[in-house]
Amino acid sequence: MTKLRLLIIGYGCLFAGLTLIYRSITGIPAFDELKTITGSVSFETRVRTYRGMSAKDTIFLIDGKAPGYAYLDWFPAIEDLSSGIREGDTITVWYKESTDPWAWQINKGNTTIVPYQAIANAVKANNRFDPLLGMGVLVLSALAFKMLRTQRLSTR
Repeated sequence: MTKLRLLIIGYGCLFAGLTLIYRSITGIPAFDELKTITGSVSFETRVRTYRGMSAKDTIFLIDGKAPGYAYLDWFPAIEDLSSGIREGDTITVWYKESTDPWAWQINKGNTTIVPYQAIANAVKANNRFDPLLGMGVLVLSALAFKMLRTQRLSTR
């Protein structure tokens, strides 16, 4: 393998491994860190494509303002949303501020439609292999750098 390829593979794996480990550590915000917004709700549907498959996510627009708050198709209690919330209802959404915020808890009046802990558990289950995968990719990075070092030593 050429030295440039090994260098690209090494740094790519290093970046990917560290990203996966960081994501597993910081992926779920504490409930106290979440912000709330209350208002009249309207819905949009966003279609995501991933590896040739598509998923439809529900986006809550509060008082018609962007950004919407995403409720992903693999989040729990999706059927409770359609039966419990109608367009125009006043709801409260807990979210973490970002460019594409997720709804981490949804209340209608004093009733919790989807609790924070249910969504946090779903996210934890979805990301359960991230630390292991991150460590594996870091090992690949170390192997690529070791091969690069071996090539460098053999050309001297």
